[in-house]
Amino acid sequence: MRIGLCLVFFLFTSSIQAAEFYTRYFEGAEDNNRAEITLSKQGNKIQISGFSLWVSSNNSPHTGEFEGHVILKENAEGHFNQGECQFTINYTLDELIITEDNYQCGGMNVTFNGLYKRK
Repeated sequence: MRIGLCLVFFLFTSSIQAAEFYTRYFEGAEDNNRAEITLSKQGNKIQISGFSLWVSSNNSPHTGEFEGHVILKENAEGHFNQGECQFTINYTLDELIITEDNYQCGGMNVTFNGLYKRK
């Protein structure tokens, strides 16, 4: 199993040449509460940025965004920690999974948690 995880990590980190764009999906379709993430490789680090939008029941938009670097471990997992904004990122082939978002990356109810697919 460790060989498989190392292979995923190698394929991910070596395959990023130009910016890659991901959008969040919910129940098999693009999420109505939009969230997008961009990745690009810079040396041994992954440059990551994101934008998320949550619209309340009274149509008030709440947004969030982040930008920084992530160093992925061999199991294709990394931790983003930029000021108060923190989350865990996992890479699986053409998808990203964001978990453990601490809801400090934007306005009320804005989160980056979820499954993202490459555009």
